[in-house]
Amino acid sequence: MAKILLVDDEPKMVQMVAEVLRNEGHEVFPFTTPNGVFDALTKHQPDLVITDLYLDKTKPHGMEIIQKARALNPPVTVIMITGFASVENSVEAMRLGAFDYLQKPFKLDDLKFRVQRALEHAYREGNNPVEAVAQQLVAFRKRLNELDKATHAALTEVQSRHSAQTDAMLLELAVLGASVERLMMKR
Repeated sequence: MAKILLVDDEPKMVQMVAEVLRNEGHEVFPFTTPNGVFDALTKHQPDLVITDLYLDKTKPHGMEIIQKARALNPPVTVIMITGFASVENSVEAMRLGAFDYLQKPFKLDDLKFRVQRALEHAYREGNNPVEAVAQQLVAFRKRLNELDKATHAALTEVQSRHSAQTDAMLLELAVLGASVERLMMKR
C-alpha cells in the first residue's frame, strides 16, 4: 500500500507501530534516531512520515523533520506523535505543515484511523502511489517496446548473416558436387 517513514526514539514503540502498519499492508522504514532520516526522505520517497517530536529529549527534531518532509515535491504528509504534548507544540507542528498531532500513549485503532486519513490527504495532495506505478508502467512499456525493436533488428541481422552463410555453403556444395560428378564421369 503506502511507504511510511517512522521515527521515534523508543525502540519498543517503533517496533510495535511498525508491526501494526506492516499488518495493514504498508512498507515501513523505521528510525530510532534522527541519523539518516533526512536521507531516507529522498531515498525512499515515503507517502507518510510519522515522527516523534523529541528524539533525544533535548531538541524537537520532529519539527525539523516536518519542515524537510513538507519541502519535498510533492510534499510528504506528516503525523506528529509525542509524549510531551502542549498547545504550543501542537500549534507549531500544524503551522509547519503537520497533518495531524497524536499524543502518547495512543490507541492503535486511533493511529490506524489517522494514518488512513493522512494517506487519503496525501493522495489528494498529489503523492499518489497508484499514479506513480502507472507512470512506471508506461515507462516500462516504452522501454520494452524499444528492446523489442532492438531484438527484432538483431534477429533480422543474424538471420541475414545466417542466410548469406547458408547460401555460400550451398554454392560450395554445388561446386563440390559438380566436381565430384565430373570426376565420376571421367572414370
